[in-house]
Amino acid sequence: MTYKVAIAISGAVSLGSYEAGTMYEIINAIKLHNESNPSDQHIKIDVMTGASAGGMTAALTAQKLLYESYSLTEPLTNVGYLAWVKKVHIDGLLTAHDNDNENTSILSSGFVDSIARNLILGRYESAATPTKAPHPASADTIKLGLALSNLNGVDYARDIFTATHDGLTGGKFVETRHQDRLTITLGENDDNQNTWQTIADTSRACGAFPFAFSPVALFRRFEEPDYQGRGAEDFSSVKPDGKFTYIDGGAFNNYPLGMARELAKSNDNDPLDYAKRFYFYISPSAKASTMDLTLDAESPDFNMMSVASSAAKGIFAQSRFQDWLMTDKINHKVELLDERAKQIVDIVTSSTKTAVKRLAQTSKELCQEIYKDTTDNDEQLNDAIARLTLQYKEDFADYDNATQEEKDAWIYSIALLEKSAGLNDFDIMNVYTITAKPEDLASEKVMSFMGFFEERFRHHDYMRGRLNATNVILHILESRQNAQKAKDHLPLNVDSAFYKTQKKALEDILNDTKLGNVTPRNAAKAARERVYERVKDRYYGLAKQMGMSWVLRVGLYNFYIKKRLRGYLEL
Repeated sequence: MTYKVAIAISGAVSLGSYEAGTMYEIINAIKLHNESNPSDQHIKIDVMTGASAGGMTAALTAQKLLYESYSLTEPLTNVGYLAWVKKVHIDGLLTAHDNDNENTSILSSGFVDSIARNLILGRYESAATPTKAPHPASADTIKLGLALSNLNGVDYARDIFTATHDGLTGGKFVETRHQDRLTITLGENDDNQNTWQTIADTSRACGAFPFAFSPVALFRRFEEPDYQGRGAEDFSSVKPDGKFTYIDGGAFNNYPLGMARELAKSNDNDPLDYAKRFYFYISPSAKASTMDLTLDAESPDFNMMSVASSAAKGIFAQSRFQDWLMTDKINHKVELLDERAKQIVDIVTSSTKTAVKRLAQTSKELCQEIYKDTTDNDEQLNDAIARLTLQYKEDFADYDNATQEEKDAWIYSIALLEKSAGLNDFDIMNVYTITAKPEDLASEKVMSFMGFFEERFRHHDYMRGRLNATNVILHILESRQNAQKAKDHLPLNVDSAFYKTQKKALEDILNDTKLGNVTPRNAAKAARERVYERVKDRYYGLAKQMGMSWVLRVGLYNFYIKKRLRGYLEL
């Protein structure tokens, strides 16, 4: 049976180099596995999601997996390394390019667009049909999901009754959602410029970090599954052109593992697919607590600025809270259900025929009752019974010889427990996270823009990504040696000696460079001065647009902003 992998990549700014390093190692390990193991043991990547820089990496990687395997083969010339280490740099970001808008960005959006066009759309520049070379790690189709933040917003509504002077009338309860996305299934027939132009534009919108890069306009249709398929209100009449304005998807969803799970579930049609499904979550930083332990409303220092600052942090953090963070709790409930399923076998096989008959009748009637709240309740109950039978049949040793009443008592009891616990839409998620410590990264400072200053910082973080991914690969290989742990891990079968040697080599490289936790002072002063001048220029332009008087904007800059900005850049 083929094992399936979904990969979710978070936002990272210049630490896209770290994510590119991890991606190279994951893809290469799966390639080595597939080349040396039987086809029924192959591992395939079939889902990729990303936010911000991670969205750009996800889009780029998906294309190369499907059509250009040679772009992913070498550690220092693969497309991720080219994009995040070699091609992006501070000179390009500070140089004017076509379609730049100094009113909406500090850096050059046109420069980023030129990189996307070169690496994604370059494949279609020739009149000849490009040759397809699928990567051994790629599934036949890949579901790509890109997180977006829609500044216009899209309405979602429920029909309600509204009280008026004349009685009850129909109405709607409307919420406007700004967290948006683009999902698309890519396969053999999608290797064309039109499809990838849309994806290139969307990946740029996905990474349009506010103020650093300009917002991006995209044209969307209500009929897309991301709208009509998810209950959005039809915007065709109010926005007939379908034109929306987007910024960095990480603003509302910087951790797109939930989207990866949703897309993976749409691929997993077999009841037992969850046992063959694994996730990789890639982020340069572990998700840490932002809980404020010092805030106190009764403190004499607590004032209106404290309220404003705390409220802004809280609103921002809450907007990015992801339901998948409840995964551990759900996994525990699923494991408990598995235990109860085994216990029910013992109850059924040790009870009298009369007791089994009563249990079968009662559990079946209760299931029919609680499934009444679903559309097509009979069909959904029958599907649940079929799915659970396949899933738990191996725990019922004498299933084939059991009476129908014993089978009914057993399976309807399990279905009742599953539905009552709200687990009918959940399976255990096997997630490997590949994150880093801030002190191990060169590009973490200056809001993770530090890597753009020098290539050596980006190269260092790329190598750190490779090392951290290598450690996860070794962890999987070591766990596979333990019979108890093996069943919970990806069945990766590659040469552990190779990865142990590679780990030592990567550690030596990082120890030699000693670039972990560098500060802005370690970057070239000329580059920092250019950034300073650019921010200063954009500040004066914005202040003038806002109608500030010359005295106010100069005074604010000289007495507040200048010192902070120069200190931030260590000038």
